[in-house]
Amino acid sequence: MSERFNQLNSRHRALIEQCAVQRSHLGEAALDIEVRLGRVDRAVAVVRRLIRNPLFIVGGIAVVALIGPKRLLGLASRAAVAYPTVRRVAGMVKEIRSQE
Repeated sequence: MSERFNQLNSRHRALIEQCAVQRSHLGEAALDIEVRLGRVDRAVAVVRRLIRNPLFIVGGIAVVALIGPKRLLGLASRAAVAYPTVRRVAGMVKEIRSQE
């Protein structure tokens, strides 16, 4: 066989191996996305169930009336900033406890 054919055959095998590696990485990324979207689906389902409950709606209106919309928005923004940090620390604590 010619040298050119051997080069092309070698390149073809390398590309097939590269495709397999990329397919594996893509599968892992898709699984990660699926897990994250599953969490979002569960959160949306919980919110939908809560919204259908009239007691929750009345309670929400009462909280806004008592605390005030501006103050409530400030608390929500601080909580949104603190949430990732608290989650990361909780994960570290869990990891430390599992090592003991």
